[in-house]
Amino acid sequence: MTPGPRHHPDDAWIAAAAGGTLDPALGLLVVAHGAYCCTCAQRFAEYEAVAAGLHCTSVAPEPCRRTQERLSHYCRQEETACITPSADGDCCEKPFAGLPRAIGVLAEAACRGKGWQSNGRGARFLSLEPVEAPGTTVRLYDVGPQGCVSRHCHEGREVALVLRGGYRDELGRFGPGDVETVPPGVAHAPVADAQGCVCLAVTEGEIRILGLDGLLVRAFRALRLIR
Repeated sequence: MTPGPRHHPDDAWIAAAAGGTLDPALGLLVVAHGAYCCTCAQRFAEYEAVAAGLHCTSVAPEPCRRTQERLSHYCRQEETACITPSADGDCCEKPFAGLPRAIGVLAEAACRGKGWQSNGRGARFLSLEPVEAPGTTVRLYDVGPQGCVSRHCHEGREVALVLRGGYRDELGRFGPGDVETVPPGVAHAPVADAQGCVCLAVTEGEIRILGLDGLLVRAFRALRLIR
């Protein structure tokens, strides 16, 4: 039997997502985690039932109501059973096979838009703009076997959910369904496992690339070769 996730979102996030008060990007991450973790999915359902009762007796603020509707939409798209990681062969033919359905829908739309963008060293990403907010980026990363992301830090926090495969960094090892929260200013350099890694990352504020890669990025930006 495949072990479940060892790293989970904060319980306060699950409650806020169920009540519609959590940022939509983090809400999507919480709901997607529930596709891997039946315990957290059950907690979400319990909090959602409580929130529904409270909203019956009071009028939720407009932003809260819109967020709740979006999160409920994502939640309805998920499978009721927890996900079992798909075989590598299926992943090659169907890049979004086995992923939570809501993320797959957003990723397919992103492919038809800007498409995949290279992040160097065997990594690429899709920007999931429909759930981004000002100052926040939401990306689906696809990192090849043993591929790595340049050492970097963030102005705000970064929250990542592993969807397939796994990676390790200075804060530990993360597999399917695991959630990693990197505090502001903490540097890390994720390295994918032998089977590669697909993950959803929600990042607040600017990303600062460190070391030689950072110098190259800043030089290319100065020359307007990249944005």
